[in-house]
Amino acid sequence: MEQQLSGQTVQFMFENSPIGMCSVSAEGTIVRRNAACETFLPAAETSILAAIPESQRATLLEAMRAVHAGAERAFKLAFESGPDRGIEISGMPMRAGSGDLMLHIVDITDRRRRESELREAAEHDALTGLDNVRRFRRAFDNRLATRPFGTLLMIDLDGFKAVNDSYGHKAGDEVLVAVAATLRESIGPSDCAARLGGDEFAILLSIEGSLAFDTAASIIARIESAASAAVPGARVSASIGLVTLLGGSAASALLEAADRAMYVAKRAGKGRTVSADHDLRSHRAS
Repeated sequence: MEQQLSGQTVQFMFENSPIGMCSVSAEGTIVRRNAACETFLPAAETSILAAIPESQRATLLEAMRAVHAGAERAFKLAFESGPDRGIEISGMPMRAGSGDLMLHIVDITDRRRRESELREAAEHDALTGLDNVRRFRRAFDNRLATRPFGTLLMIDLDGFKAVNDSYGHKAGDEVLVAVAATLRESIGPSDCAARLGGDEFAILLSIEGSLAFDTAASIIARIESAASAAVPGARVSASIGLVTLLGGSAASALLEAADRAMYVAKRAGKGRTVSADHDLRSHRAS
């Protein structure tokens, strides 16, 4: 009697589970399925392979055969099963020793979306939405490794502390958001802008020479305008250190050179651009 009740309980759980469940042969032929499976494939389909695109079926088939042969104890695979939809299929041998496999099928679209949102948030500055340091360094390293061409700008705001002191930190945040929007509007689709922390920013441009200098000058003027628009009465400018990307140069050396040039700009009177020359030591005001 207990075994009968236990069997009935298992059957009830199988049939009413919100998770798609089915038993299949090593080749994917469906032996038995529950109602939730119809979310992933029509009732007329006789193979679990129909739940995923044809280009991905060999991967699932190989995993099922490996478990059936005893080479693997179980598997769990994620697949694209249509536009903007993902599913996860996991499998293990049936306990009864029939040689069939028990599969669980789960829709992971929402989970993937949440994970993507979390990854996106982890790589962007929470206040401004610009790239954070980690994402910027990855883009910078990739540029140097694949196409060492362009210009690095290190940007530090002038007069920002006075905004916080005079108008409060909320006003300071409004200035930072306005500056971020200005940087975003000032760069091209292949460029990137980041907030490194506090009132310090960086831009990776895909242009060099006089065009980069002109862009830097434009950014300074636009920062001044955006800051005063965000907080009337605020007088904020920017000092920029500029360095041309050189093939074979270490990322750390280029970052340090641009940073040194930026502080030279601040000491020279602020609101200007200073370039690190190609020896990465001397500087030139402009």
